[in-house]
Amino acid sequence: MNQEKIGKFIYELRKNNGLTQKEFADKLSVTAQAVSKWENGRGIPDIELIKEISKIFNVEIESILAGENIKKQKNNKLKIILLIVGILFVISLIIVYFLSSNKFIFSSLESSSNDWKVKGVAAYSKDKKSIYISDIEYLNKNNIKDKYNVVECILYENNNEIDKKISQCGKIDKSKDYDSNNAKELSELLKDIEFNIDNYKSSCRNLKNSSLYIDINVLTTNNKIITYKVPLKLDSNCSE
Repeated sequence: MNQEKIGKFIYELRKNNGLTQKEFADKLSVTAQAVSKWENGRGIPDIELIKEISKIFNVEIESILAGENIKKQKNNKLKIILLIVGILFVISLIIVYFLSSNKFIFSSLESSSNDWKVKGVAAYSKDKKSIYISDIEYLNKNNIKDKYNVVECILYENNNEIDKKISQCGKIDKSKDYDSNNAKELSELLKDIEFNIDNYKSSCRNLKNSSLYIDINVLTTNNKIITYKVPLKLDSNCSE
């Protein structure tokens, strides 16, 4: 199966039916990031989701798997047999992959501040550790309408008073001449921020005893940098 071709086909179905990525994701009970991943050819929906997509857009499952509209022909048993064999082959590969993979322990990541809402997860196995943060939201309780040119977010781990930079998303370049007419509120700028760290070095135990936080730096229209510090915490499922 061609992931890019399938992704382009799903994109065209969604656009032709006037749905945003979020609206489409809500219908499938998945995230907009998952839809974006499919449409960019970086993965495909599982078979149950493909069935749902088939129902939503009234297209054949064969068309989705082929990445193009296929007219259903009568008595074409060979195509049906090949499709079933293909699906069973994919399912068998998925089963083999998960059976051969290490067992993962998952721990939720969230902010310990009342001013911020963060959704993330830390995943741990014997050989691999990852951190994924998909949603950072400023709750803006005071209804501040300030606008900024650009945002950068840096994920840190503080352990024994030592700050270690883990990852960065976005970058402020003060030498660049930003167009203030394109300035946005903080909530808008944060929509595109996402951290995805594979092969993270800290153990779950050490990570829980350390202090994770995100520095959110924004550049004002007056070319000044304002920093927000967002503390993070792991839930109690973190263990090894």
